[in-house]
Amino acid sequence: MATIEPMTETSAASSDRSAPAMRAPLGRRSTRATGPARRQRVIPRLSPTLRKGLLTAHIVTAVSWIGVDIVLLVLALTALTSTDPSTVAASYVAIGAFAIVLLVPAGVLTLVTGLLLGAGTRWGSSGTGGSR
Repeated sequence: MATIEPMTETSAASSDRSAPAMRAPLGRRSTRATGPARRQRVIPRLSPTLRKGLLTAHIVTAVSWIGVDIVLLVLALTALTSTDPSTVAASYVAIGAFAIVLLVPAGVLTLVTGLLLGAGTRWGSSGTGGSR
């Protein structure tokens, strides 16, 4: 039968890696500013409703962007494998129309909604870099 030993200061410090190994001597002040004198950076947060709406818009635009890419791939493969010159010409005309009218706006909207989602979190463009 195993016995349980009482935890001492050295065994507690070795088992808890987040605890500091040594404390600062009494009478010394920490160089880190604390209390009301320390300025806190205000990070703008998105409300849950706005975040869910942006997330939905981001997913819809990203899926539509991928869908347009798949359509362009099918049109390109059709143009490459077809022997009929009118089919090849129609495929290239359709590629030009889809690329400008659908692909560019879907890509821009995906980028904008992604940046807005990122800026509204504490890991976004708040300057902390996720280190906290």
